[in-house]
Amino acid sequence: MRTRQRFFALPPLVGDIPASLQGPWQPHREEFDTTEIQGTLGTWPRDLEGSVFWLSATPLEAYVDDPDVCVTSAFVTALTIARNRVTRQRGAFVVTKAVSDVLGVTPLRDRIDVASRGGCDYLMLGAQRLLVGGVDGLPYLLRPSLETVGVETFDGALTRPSSERWLRDDSRGWIYLVAHDKTGGAEVLAYNPMSNAILARRLDERLSRPFHLALNEERLCVIGANYLQFFDRDLAAPGGDLIPVADLAIERILSARETDAGFEISVVRRRRNGLKLATITINTVTCRVAKISDHRFSSVSDLSVDARSGARRVIGVEAHDDDEAVVLSCVDLDLGSIEQRRLPVGVLAGQVVMATGSRSAQPYVIVPTNRLDGHHPELLLLDAQHIGAPEIASLQLTHHVPLDGQGLFIPSTQLR
Repeated sequence: MRTRQRFFALPPLVGDIPASLQGPWQPHREEFDTTEIQGTLGTWPRDLEGSVFWLSATPLEAYVDDPDVCVTSAFVTALTIARNRVTRQRGAFVVTKAVSDVLGVTPLRDRIDVASRGGCDYLMLGAQRLLVGGVDGLPYLLRPSLETVGVETFDGALTRPSSERWLRDDSRGWIYLVAHDKTGGAEVLAYNPMSNAILARRLDERLSRPFHLALNEERLCVIGANYLQFFDRDLAAPGGDLIPVADLAIERILSARETDAGFEISVVRRRRNGLKLATITINTVTCRVAKISDHRFSSVSDLSVDARSGARRVIGVEAHDDDEAVVLSCVDLDLGSIEQRRLPVGVLAGQVVMATGSRSAQPYVIVPTNRLDGHHPELLLLDAQHIGAPEIASLQLTHHVPLDGQGLFIPSTQLR
């Protein structure tokens, strides 16, 4: 097999280099033809060419020779697939209390004042760039090639750590977030990257972290720890009255829509025994939670809406304790129905990514897998409508892919 690869330099660390920076996990770039790899099956669809991005965090505090330095590290893995050729690039950046640096890509010249530790767990596309949210509460921009753009402050509007989740309005390209000011108060911001316009509304002081945002065609909902508040999506008027909430335990919001019963949100909830899917219905004074299924998951994909049938689906990765086999569950959020696919014992599934064919509107499931028996990891392509059917294609890779972190597919047409 002929491969072309380049390994990037590691940061100045003390002691033994952590496993997350060695071997197959080391920041690098490689390119290979999938047709050269023995064991590759099927053909990757032409209308599904593009890049899959995964973002995961690795703590490095124990490997830095300065006890006063707070370190947050993150790794972005980009897997670009075009005409059965795969390019894999893994970039790493380390954010400290006073210095920011990027490994293997363009060095940063900005100095970031990190106010608190945070995770790196969200990824989305904005204005032809990848917006990495949650880097100590500050947004961070990378180009699709993983070159550094820098810290995004939205023209100075964002000066303090912000909401745990960002929200992108796909119909207009706007980005919504919650920002904290120097007095300890908070505002909800709407940013238009095309016009560089920023709209802001002050949040009621009784709204407290963690914040989550939900948006439909008419309203924006800001959910805090004990209350929630509605705004119109253009932030043209002050927010409405507060509605009390309790123990929502929201991990991630999947979608929001208006129904006869009220403002309905499909969410992933963090429970003691794993992640669960639920529907939260909000009317003028109350908030009601209803479970979608009894299944518990270790990870849940983003929402996929079938352009032809309108079906709303997510994929949950579920581990059964009896035989340690990983099970992929395709859940229809409206019907509550579940179709499952059991992977062979010893095969681990990473963060599943949903994608749609650019011409066929065919919904797909992209599953990164690692094997405990030492064999090469694989990338499985499944039909989202029939997840139990034989895979459409499988690409055997030479390096591991992330098993954690948020995943995102971006068509090649949006990356040009």
